[in-house]
Amino acid sequence: MLNPAPDLDRHPITLAERLFVLFLILHLESSFEATKHGMYFADHGLQTDVRDFFANSIPQRVWNEVKKYQRPDFVAFVETSRNTPRW
Repeated sequence: MLNPAPDLDRHPITLAERLFVLFLILHLESSFEATKHGMYFADHGLQTDVRDFFANSIPQRVWNEVKKYQRPDFVAFVETSRNTPRW
């Protein structure tokens, strides 16, 4: 489990934490691409899951480092989800 409030200045992201987040980003991107090609995934709550995950410091930092390597439509999806207000 990722620490929800790490002090990233004193304790930088570990390799294990970085890989965990990267694998989740790759999984999300693969699912995103699959839906564009007709595969159906239950999307109920997906934006909420994405928003809540990337609200954590470690995923947020890793995403900001790697999003420049992602496809623009996927980046737009993640950014839109991150900025979706809580009800």
